[in-house]
Amino acid sequence: MLTQKFQEQLRDREPEIERITALSDEILSACHPNAVRFVRYYLTITETRWQQAVHRSDQRAVRLQDALRAARGSAALVDELMAWLTEAHALLTAKDKDSVSDDLTVVESLLREHLVRSQFTGSWPVIVIKHITECQK
Repeated sequence: MLTQKFQEQLRDREPEIERITALSDEILSACHPNAVRFVRYYLTITETRWQQAVHRSDQRAVRLQDALRAARGSAALVDELMAWLTEAHALLTAKDKDSVSDDLTVVESLLREHLVRSQFTGSWPVIVIKHITECQK
């Protein structure tokens, strides 16, 4: 993964930071006393920025992993919805091929069943919209 590769490259730079620290110690031992403050100042800046870069990289990796898990969860939900829609479509296609009975009680029963299914299928888009808005937060 690209994030892991970046973090490895960042960690590979750590010996350079350690070398900078060692060089600054050598400079501090040999420099004029008036220059000690400036050398320490720049060493502190270097170490602080290094720590910030590592910390930000770690935070970014965590956020990306969380986003990847959320995307996979959404994909699973979409797969589940597609399976349900395919099944519902197949059921409706099969029901369309059936002939409608001349018996009034059977027709009323079929109508009630249709109304219940229509209400149920009408609620799916609301569930999908709710899930999408939760994922976007």
